[in-house]
This record gives sequence, C-alpha cells and structure tokens, in this order.
Amino acid sequence: MTNNPTTTIRLGILGTGSKDLRSGIIGLGNMGGWRATWAGEGGGVLLNQCPHKDDVTAYMNFENGATAVFITSTGEAPGTNRLEIAAERGRLVYENDELRFTRNEIAMSEFSRTTKQSFATPPVWEVQIPLGKDHGEQHVGILRNFTAAILDGTRLIAPAPEGIHSVELANAFLYSSLTNTTVKMPLDGKAYEQEIRKLIASSRAKKSAPTVSTATDDYAKSFR
Repeated sequence: MTNNPTTTIRLGILGTGSKDLRSGIIGLGNMGGWRATWAGEGGGVLLNQCPHKDDVTAYMNFENGATAVFITSTGEAPGTNRLEIAAERGRLVYENDELRFTRNEIAMSEFSRTTKQSFATPPVWEVQIPLGKDHGEQHVGILRNFTAAILDGTRLIAPAPEGIHSVELANAFLYSSLTNTTVKMPLDGKAYEQEIRKLIASSRAKKSAPTVSTATDDYAKSFR
C-alpha cells in the first residue's frame, strides 16, 4: 500500500526510516454487542475494537522510501502494545509505559558508506524516558475536550479529518485483503463500497444482545 503525495512520515531527529506498530486488544470475551458485522460497522477489529477481523497485518510503503508494518489482534493474550520507529539516527521504542531512544552517533547511511569493517554497526548511546502509569482521561478526556471546543472554542485533540483518515486507512487494509491487491491512497471509495455491499448481502452474522452483568466493568483495563 502506498500513500498519496501529501502524506509523509515526520521522524525529526531520527531522519527517514520505517516504523512498526504492534497492538493487542483483548478481554471482550462473549460481549456480543461489541462484535462488528459487515452490515453494521463494516468490518471487524479494524472498524470496531481497533479504533476495536480478529487478526490484521498490514504492510505499507511510502513515497519517501519509508516502510511500515501494522499488526493487531483481538485473540492474543497477554498481547503486545508496541510502537517502534527505526531510522537514520537510531530507533525509538514505546512499550510498557516507557520510551527508549537508541541514538546512532553517526547516521546509518553515512556509517555504511565510510566504515572499513565487515558486519560493523555505528556506536550508540541509550536514553530511557519513563512515562509513568497515568494514561490520562482517555474516553472521558476526549468527550470533555469536545464539549470545551463547542462551548469555549478549545482546540480539538481529535478533529474530524483525523478520524476520516483513520477510517480510510482501515478501509484500505480491508480492500487490499478482499481484492488481494496493493492499494494506493487515497482509496477508491466507490470500488470499496461495491466490495462491502457484496459482503453485506452474503453475511449471516447477526448482532446478539450484550451480556448484562451486575459488576462494573473497568474500561481503563482496555488500555494496554
């Protein structure tokens, strides 16, 4: 999958490179009302729990030469939540509430051109940035921000165009799998709609009523 000319990865001090996002979302159990259908949300984990297909692996190529891999699953335990960005000046890894920066003292491409040693790697220095266990207000914070934007003109954390981009990207993942083709962005909306309508017409899945529990669910546990 390739991006449109206006889309770039901005890695700042890292330089150009690639990234990997690993996301595991578990713990829904038999909560039927949460499960997506083709006629409802239009497709599995990408459109439900992963913003909720049980398993998705997407490979992306960008016009600046960078590559990316996105992996998500609702069927893994204990699951993985990891963001990794590797580029000219090193690697950033976010995992287990910690940000680690392994910085190359020399840019990788320059080191490869100038080193006289076989199988050598550039010298690095390690930086660990503890981020703590506080993940913020999550859903409540988004709703409060939305309310403040209406009442006071506060800048939105997640404006509508960003949501549209996320949905389009998820749709592109699905369309690529359904047609077994590489998809260029922006996605052909009419072609995608035709494929989804085929699935809706042949789908037998029906949403069941959600299981009612007297216990209070701690949705903070959904954040990994």
